[in-house]
Amino acid sequence: MANFNQNPVLAPANNACKPNPSVKYTLCDGVVTVLSLVLYVADIVTDIILGVKYINAGYFEWGTLTLMLCILPSILTQCISLRWHQLDQTAISLPMAFSHVLLLGIVHRYAAILNLGVRKSQKKVFQANNQQALQLLCHYQSDVCLLRLFESFLESAPQLLLQLYAHIATGYLYDIQRMSGCLEGDFLRMSLK
Repeated sequence: MANFNQNPVLAPANNACKPNPSVKYTLCDGVVTVLSLVLYVADIVTDIILGVKYINAGYFEWGTLTLMLCILPSILTQCISLRWHQLDQTAISLPMAFSHVLLLGIVHRYAAILNLGVRKSQKKVFQANNQQALQLLCHYQSDVCLLRLFESFLESAPQLLLQLYAHIATGYLYDIQRMSGCLEGDFLRMSLK
């Protein structure tokens, strides 16, 4: 029999969930968080531009489907995000609720990660509650990762298939369609890792 306490791979799950107090929120973590936020916003913006471009070009069905595949998954993701705030017993503030109504709840969560990460990197603020702050930061990051995963499967995968079909059906490929397809593919690949 293997000794579970000596082998970290076989250790019980409750030991794996304990954060390492020496782990710090570095500049690299902040840059990756900001880059992820920028890619998320760019994906949404390119989808909206593409939908409007389809409608202006006379492809009302493609434009409507593109916009619906952008908006409906975002509404569902915002509902899940609000529900998770409620389950975490987080006080739902007016800015938080307003950001979710505007379909920017994930952006609000990214802002919370950056805020907590910057505060955590300042040692004097979190010396007393370093463990709790690190757990909260990890919790926020895991929530955003899961929400982005839901968004990828609900929005990015169907959107990519729709754009490929629209390209085949119309025989024309807009530049914004190329850019949006690249962003969709990147999100799908990142979420599957």
